[in-house]
Amino acid sequence: MVQLSVESSITSSEQVLVLPYAEVTYQQKATRINLIKNAYRFLENGTVEIFVDEALRRFEYLIVSEIYNKTRSQFKTIGILKGHGEQSKEDLGDLLRETDPYYNYIEVDLRTGKSIGPSILDLLLLMQPESRLSDREKYEIDQYLMRGGRVIFLMNFYFFDFDLKFKNLYKSKLEKNCSYFTIT
Repeated sequence: MVQLSVESSITSSEQVLVLPYAEVTYQQKATRINLIKNAYRFLENGTVEIFVDEALRRFEYLIVSEIYNKTRSQFKTIGILKGHGEQSKEDLGDLLRETDPYYNYIEVDLRTGKSIGPSILDLLLLMQPESRLSDREKYEIDQYLMRGGRVIFLMNFYFFDFDLKFKNLYKSKLEKNCSYFTIT
């Protein structure tokens, strides 16, 4: 929000808050772009500090990327691995809210034995599986990578057990999942 002084009459003015947005419209689809996104912070006294230089640096990127996203006809597909207690598509919250307009998300279950390939998925996302992948699933991921696929592993080898009196750090049993792909 930007605070501006606006003349309300010849003799007086008032302070108003303005949200600097731009609107991009393409084929009857309109979207608003927050021009100060991530370029401000709230101060302790309740005011907002805007980093104008940062907002100006991002201005061109925000406009061009929104035009690109509105004019492209095909969206990339991201596969989210399921079947091992991972977070579901609905649990992604902010990530999904920010990226859903630009990507197609599908859930991928490798336990079915169906192979995946770069022609089906642009990216495979593995997010903190709670159980080990079978040898067959690791093989399918390996083959996907060998055919030019891309994978992001979001895994934490350590976890806290908050149920115990003392907060303990435990090593998870998922290290073998990543050692197969030489990730340590």
